[in-house]
Amino acid sequence: HSDGVSLIISNTNLVFLFKEVLKLSGNSYTKKFPQWAFNLDKEKLASLLRGLYSGDGTVSANEVILTSCSKELIKDTRFSLAKFGIITRIHHVEKDKTTHIRIGEVAMQQRFSQIGFLQGYKLQRLAKLCGRISTHNITDVIPLPIELLQNLSQNVAAFNKHDYISRG
Repeated sequence: HSDGVSLIISNTNLVFLFKEVLKLSGNSYTKKFPQWAFNLDKEKLASLLRGLYSGDGTVSANEVILTSCSKELIKDTRFSLAKFGIITRIHHVEKDKTTHIRIGEVAMQQRFSQIGFLQGYKLQRLAKLCGRISTHNITDVIPLPIELLQNLSQNVAAFNKHDYISRG
C-alpha cells in the first residue's frame, strides 16, 4: 500500500465482531453505514468518516473524492457529511458502475479538514486545497426544475445556458 505496510488479519473472532456486533457487512455493492453510526456524536462520526475516506478516498488536484459501488454507502456518507455542513456533488461513472462523492469548493474542503485522513500525504494534499483562494461558491445555489431553466434561457439574455442546462 501507499504507506509501505500491508497487514492481513485472519481471525474468526475479529470477523464475528465486525459482522455480528458492529454490523459491518456487505460487499462493494451492498455495504452501508450500520444503524448505530447515525447516533454517533460528531467526534466519533468524524473518526468513522476519516477511516472511510482514508481507505476509499483520495485528494485530486481540485477535489476530495470518495468512490464506491454502493448506492447506500454514498447516500449514508453524504448524509453524514451534511452534519458537518459539507455540501457534496455526485458523479456516476457507468463504465465501472461507481459513484464519486466530490467535495470541490474550498469552504467545503476546509470543513472536511475537521474530518481529515489517516495518511500524512493525503493530509498534506488536503491542506494545499484548503489554502487556495476560492473562485466559486456553491453554498447559495438553489436547484431549479429544468423547465424553469429552459424558460430563463429563452427570456434572459445573460442566462448561462451552457452551465445550467447543457452541463446539468
